[in-house]
Amino acid sequence: MVDLEIARQPWDDIPCGCSQSARHLADLLRRAAQSAEIELKGATECHVWSPVVLYSPAPAVAEVALAALADDLSQQAHEQFLELLNSLVHGEGTDLPEACERLASRGIWLLYRELALDRSINATATAFELLATLEPDRDRLRRAQIALGESLPWDYRPGMLNDPLDSSATDE
Repeated sequence: MVDLEIARQPWDDIPCGCSQSARHLADLLRRAAQSAEIELKGATECHVWSPVVLYSPAPAVAEVALAALADDLSQQAHEQFLELLNSLVHGEGTDLPEACERLASRGIWLLYRELALDRSINATATAFELLATLEPDRDRLRRAQIALGESLPWDYRPGMLNDPLDSSATDE
């Protein structure tokens, strides 16, 4: 899946945050899918995203990250693509975060699958964060949140401090 999505992107035509073409990102993403030794979020910083802004390759990388969620990768590689997707959806900039959000919305059921698999607390929390942003059906997400129970970090559980679905949750 990752290779198919990488092949579909016009990497040579996308300017990278490092001022080159984004061609080198295709190789990085392919290696990250094959090896858990690459720290993907750090390796893509200043190429795809920065703490301040997203760069032009962000939508293409978001599509590869979604393909990775559907692919049979190691747990660590899978979690790294999930975390990268979260950074892109919650990034800053003009139209790039919205583009990443639209693309990631196509993968809502992959995110629900992530919740159901309960691979790790980090993966479950990241998938839930993404769904809290992307899922238009708040009732479905609330039901999933209740069903997950203790699989979610304590502060994402219903009624807790950081419960993204509870507008009345406060830090008191």
